Amino acid sequence: MELRNYRIVLGLLVVFTVFIVEKASAQKNVAAGGLVNIVNNLGHFLDKMAVNGIDTNYISVPKDPWQVMVKTNLNQVDLKMNARWEYEDEGHGKELMNITPRFKDDVESSIGVWAGYRGYGLGYSFVLGESKSHNLALGATGGSYGLNLRYHRFTTDETEVRIWGDYSSGEHIDETQKGELPSPATVRSLVVDGHYFFNGKRFSYAAAYDQSAIQKRSAGSFCVGLMWMQACIDYRSRENSLFVALMNGIGRLKMKQGSLGAGYAYNWVPGSGWLVSAMVMPMVTCYQRVKAYRYNLIFTGDPNVPDEDLDLDDPENFDMEFASYDNYRGKLSLEYDARLSLLYSWGRCFVNVFGQFNNYRYRIDDSNGHLNDWYVNASFGVRF
Repeated sequence: MELRNYRIVLGLLVVFTVFIVEKASAQKNVAAGGLVNIVNNLGHFLDKMAVNGIDTNYISVPKDPWQVMVKTNLNQVDLKMNARWEYEDEGHGKELMNITPRFKDDVESSIGVWAGYRGYGLGYSFVLGESKSHNLALGATGGSYGLNLRYHRFTTDETEVRIWGDYSSGEHIDETQKGELPSPATVRSLVVDGHYFFNGKRFSYAAAYDQSAIQKRSAGSFCVGLMWMQACIDYRSRENSLFVALMNGIGRLKMKQGSLGAGYAYNWVPGSGWLVSAMVMPMVTCYQRVKAYRYNLIFTGDPNVPDEDLDLDDPENFDMEFASYDNYRGKLSLEYDARLSLLYSWGRCFVNVFGQFNNYRYRIDDSNGHLNDWYVNASFGVRF
C-alpha cells in the first residue's frame, strides 16, 4: 500500500476509535451531550437494522454488538495474453502461430486486525515478507446485501511463454518456456461488486462473511449482482521492444467492463456452531471497452551487421515509438463470480475461512486474454 493510502487508513482508524470510545462511555454515563446523543442514536439505528425483518427461527442477532478480529489473507492475480499471427511463407503456404505469455504475481500473505459494531467497522493489515504488490480492500455487509472494493497492483519480470501453431510444411509446434522480461511488466486492477439477496428474512449474508448475525437453520436465496472492473497492463519499454513487437505491437492495455448477474446462495448449518455458505453467480458483461496502445519497432543498431550476427538480446539494437491507440467495444460475454465460506463459532468466539474467485476476459482483433483474481481470508474473532 502506498504512503498516501496508509495515511487515509490511519485517519479513518482515528475517527473510528473516537466512535468506540464515545459509544462505550455512552453506555455507562447517563449524561447526554451532542456527540454522545449522535453516537447513541447511531448505535440504536444499527441495532434496529440488525433485527429488522428477520425470521428469528432462522437468524439470530448476537447480544454482544462489538467484534474484534485478527485476519490473515492470501491472494494472487493471474494474467494470460495471446497474440495471433497469420501470414504466407513466400508461396509455401499459410502459417498460423500463437504467442501466449502468462504473468502471475507471487501468492501474497498479509495479517491485520479489524474492529466493528454490528458488522460495520474498519481494519488495517500489512504484507508479510518482501512484496512487489500493493493491496487495498474495503467492504460493507448486511443480512441481504454485500458491497466490496478491491485494488491490486503488482510488477513482475517472470513470465511463462507458450508458442504454438502450424508451419506451412504441416508441422505442428507447441512449446512452453519460462523466462524473464528484460524490463518488468506492471498490472493494476480495481474491482467493485455489489450483491442483493431476496430472502433476507431467512438467509443472512452477514452470518457467513462478517459474523454480525448467526444462521440457526439452513436457508438459501436467489440473488442479483453487479460488478465493475478496470485494469491496466503495461510492459512498454525499450528493453521490451521485441516482446512488444511479438504482441502485435501492443505495449499497453486499458480495460473497463461492467457486468450484471443472477445466481443462488445457500447457507448450510450441518450442526451447532457450524456454517457452510456458497454462492455461484454467472454474470453477463454488458459493457466492455479496451484501449490498446500500439508501438512500432525501430532498429537502432549497426545496419552493416548481417542478420545472422545480430544480437537480439541487446536493447541497444532496438527501440520503439508510439504509433496509435485503438478503442475496442467488446461483445456480450459470460463470466462468473464464485464464493465459499466456512465458519465455526462457540460462545463469544468464532473462526472463519472464506474465498472468492473472479474471471475477466477481453478480445481485440488478433489479440485476446483473461485475468483471474482470487483470494482466501482466514480470521479469528471475539464478540463483546
